[in-house]
Amino acid sequence: MNALKRRNCDIIIQRTLLIVKKKEIIKVLKDSLSNDFDIDIEKLTNSLSNECIEEEKNSEYSLCVPKVTLGNYKQSCENIKSEKCQKFYSDSNKSKYFPICSKNPLYNEYLQPFVMEYIVNTLELKCITDENDDLCPVAIYSITNTGEDDIFDDNCKSKQCTELLKNYYEKITIDQIGTLDSISTITTNITYDDIIDRKEIIPILESDDCVSKQISDAIS
Repeated sequence: MNALKRRNCDIIIQRTLLIVKKKEIIKVLKDSLSNDFDIDIEKLTNSLSNECIEEEKNSEYSLCVPKVTLGNYKQSCENIKSEKCQKFYSDSNKSKYFPICSKNPLYNEYLQPFVMEYIVNTLELKCITDENDDLCPVAIYSITNTGEDDIFDDNCKSKQCTELLKNYYEKITIDQIGTLDSISTITTNITYDDIIDRKEIIPILESDDCVSKQISDAIS
């Protein structure tokens, strides 16, 4: 009887630890899909000349860094994946696309390679879709910053969503965050420990707990 009680007690403890761990995962997941930094829009805007504002407004590359919403995500994601934008993202000399604005030190900080890497990775996350070309649960949360606590389990149901989310975390680097932290008009909300926590999500996405939830519902 005592052995049975101990076994039942161990099971309860394991289940409790699993629930606590799952809550921690969901918190890290949601935090990582929310804004990692705050921009002092007033300071940045006030530093821009009228010529720079016009240049950015009329630039054909402004569509490469869109404000993605549930209402415009299809067009925005199409632009993000376009050859034009992909070429823009991969070009290390982005100042040539904004010759006037890039002369402004505050503006030019945003054209740094590590900053653009982070921005592009975040934009691409908002566009990830499942096997049926529907937005993944984490993409919806990233766009709206709203969602239920079962966002992790829901995302695990799709192998494609799981792999694409894993790719997102693999692309995050300390160099990106360090460069963001050095920008004059940005206050970062992410620490070194946060980066470590996010990297720890990768093996969880590869775990049996996540993989076992995958279902085959792709349109044939």
